[in-house]
Amino acid sequence: GATTMLLGAYLAYQHTDLKRILAYSTVSLLGTLTLLLGLGTPLAIQAAVVLLFAHALYKGALFLVAGGLEHETGTRDIMRMRGLGRFMPVTAAAAGIAALSMAGLPPVLGFVGKEVYFEALWNIPATALLLAVAIVTAMLTLAVAGVAGVRPFMGEAAPSDHAPHETPPSFWLGPAILAGLGLVLGVFPGLAENSLFSPACSAILGKPLSVHLSLWQGFTPVLGLSALSLAGGVLLYATHARLRGSMSRLGLLFRWGPARWYDLSLEALDRLAQTVTGRLQSGYLRVYLLTLVA
Repeated sequence: GATTMLLGAYLAYQHTDLKRILAYSTVSLLGTLTLLLGLGTPLAIQAAVVLLFAHALYKGALFLVAGGLEHETGTRDIMRMRGLGRFMPVTAAAAGIAALSMAGLPPVLGFVGKEVYFEALWNIPATALLLAVAIVTAMLTLAVAGVAGVRPFMGEAAPSDHAPHETPPSFWLGPAILAGLGLVLGVFPGLAENSLFSPACSAILGKPLSVHLSLWQGFTPVLGLSALSLAGGVLLYATHARLRGSMSRLGLLFRWGPARWYDLSLEALDRLAQTVTGRLQSGYLRVYLLTLVA
């Protein structure tokens, strides 16, 4: 789980296709959930459930925003998206709130989930390596959230063959609702404690578990971990364009990532199909009869 969490975040940071960025960051979150459920403590299960709900809200919003951006700009390349906030203010607001939650920043549900997540790791023994992986992943995720949900709307508008404008309500209403729910549940997490979080945690744990969440838990070591991930994430976001180009030593990992293995597997399957078909579909009736008898 921890390996998938880190590699997924790294691959998301490396990509420039908006939907691939969001897809690989989803892979990273799935690794996080696997890690937490593997730990299996009540606090880890609580963190997994809250992060799952937070992810459903912010990632659903960002994927829909990505569709709207592609509709208006004709591209999914984030390097070619700039200054869209002035043309798409509602979409920009929804994307910004969703990006806050993905980055684990207050006052949205993603921050509440990340605090419980860090607390779950902090309260188990021998977690120095896991904590380090979690913090680096959080830094990468924050940078990716900024790249996917904030950068396209900031700065001067990039030259484009399309004249961007705000999408119709059928495009921005979904992201606005999802991002808004993430904001409401972040400020008032108690609204979902009894209806969503406690029943889900109890079902996973196999016994009753009462969940109590709050946006502010005071000055704790967990808050320090969040601050550390924030500082590193801002740095990775600020140096994203330059750092992507200089990661040549890790380029082999990028080139041989999941997409490459999928293509190779598909090619191997085609070759196998051709070989089997060539042997069995010979055109001779006796071969068919022998095959059926065998």
